[in-house]
Amino acid sequence: MFDPSTTELALRVIVALLCGGAIGLDRELRSHSAGMRTHALAAEGAAIFTIAGILIAGEAHQIGYVGADPTRVASTVAQGIGFLAAGVIFGSAARVKGLTTAAGLWTTASIGMLCGGGFYRIALIATIATLVVLSAFKVFENQLDRLAGQRQHEDTDDLSM
Repeated sequence: MFDPSTTELALRVIVALLCGGAIGLDRELRSHSAGMRTHALAAEGAAIFTIAGILIAGEAHQIGYVGADPTRVASTVAQGIGFLAAGVIFGSAARVKGLTTAAGLWTTASIGMLCGGGFYRIALIATIATLVVLSAFKVFENQLDRLAGQRQHEDTDDLSM
């Protein structure tokens, strides 16, 4: 039977906080809503829920209840963080803002769940991949926007002739 030590469980929570904080720091540096504290707490909360699911299922199995399924926690965490992330999405007539922040929170929670399950390597790889998407992809996206703006300007020049 899986019986993690308090040190192991604390490590899971701390790694989740660090991963979430790293992603939130990127958002914070870009002055977006849901920065370091929000992302760190989303990852920590997901890790704690995952740990709780594992521990409760372990206790249930120990007393003979075989229907306990800690993987059900993943479903409820995903739904709950989706509800929370929806709160950072703002709409206006011309644009929707906050989708990347919402997706970042959702992803950060999944990284927290990996940490809660003790899957540190994949959590760190996912953190790095998320930071690449948030940072490097933003540079690429800005270049595409500039090209699109130039094309739109060229198209407008063609129409004015």
